[in-house]
Order: sequence, then structure tokens, then C-alpha cells
Amino acid sequence: SLARQGESGRIIGPLMRVGLNLYGGVSYDMQSSSTKLGAQALTAGPCYAPVYDDRGLVLLTCLDLTAGLMGAATVDRNTNLSHAETFGFGSVGAGLEAVYNLGRHFHLALRAGANVLVAPLVYRGADGGELFRSSRYNGYLALGAGGHF
Repeated sequence: SLARQGESGRIIGPLMRVGLNLYGGVSYDMQSSSTKLGAQALTAGPCYAPVYDDRGLVLLTCLDLTAGLMGAATVDRNTNLSHAETFGFGSVGAGLEAVYNLGRHFHLALRAGANVLVAPLVYRGADGGELFRSSRYNGYLALGAGGHF
């Protein structure tokens, strides 16, 4: 719900965001093996807007819940053994977003936040050895410009 008081407005209650993230295929080559990775994830969560001006500044605080699948395939160049695995992952995150509307169709935005994975992502190669292990904690900071209608 958008409540207006004169020329300014504010959002009453949460805004729900839903996003589909597609992470393109990436190859990682080492001397003895080659690994290909890809992933997709679904993110959903509420945002609250303590400041909302559709012709000016919008501040959002958001909670993100993410669930996804990652696929990896490795080929050992020495033995031609291959290993493929698909595994699930999940994370919980929180962030702040500041958007400044430049008229009705363009905006500048600054986003910052942090995520915690439920468990680190671990992938093992064809020989059973660990090829990578992710951190459980990560953060982000993004500045951008965009359009809306």
C-alpha cells in the first residue's frame, strides 16, 4: 500500500521481491584437470521502505532467502576420469538499498549487503580430492543506473 501525504508518499507494510539468478557456465583449467561450473538460484524476501518518494529518494531494507542448484563436471587430463556432481545450496542475506529517482523513468541506485551460506560449497574432483571450498560469508556493494516504467 502506498500512503500519500501532499507530494510525498510512503509504503505501508512489506514489499515482496522474487528473483531468478542464472549463473552462466564457467571453466576452470588447471594443469591436470578441467572443471566446468554452472548454477541457478531462486531468491525471495520482504523489503521495508522507511523512506519512499517516487520522484526522489527511496530507502529499502531487505531480507533475502535463496535456494539454488550448482552443477560441476571435472575431467582429469592424465587419466581421462571424469566426475560430475549437482548439489543444492541456500543462503540468508540482508541488505540496504538507496534509489534516487531522476524523473519518472530513470534512477540511480546503491546496494550493499551480506549473505551467509547455510553450508560452504564443497566440490571434489574425480580422484576424491577437494577442488574448492567456498566461504560461508560474503558481502556486496553495487552502484548502478537504470530505468523503470
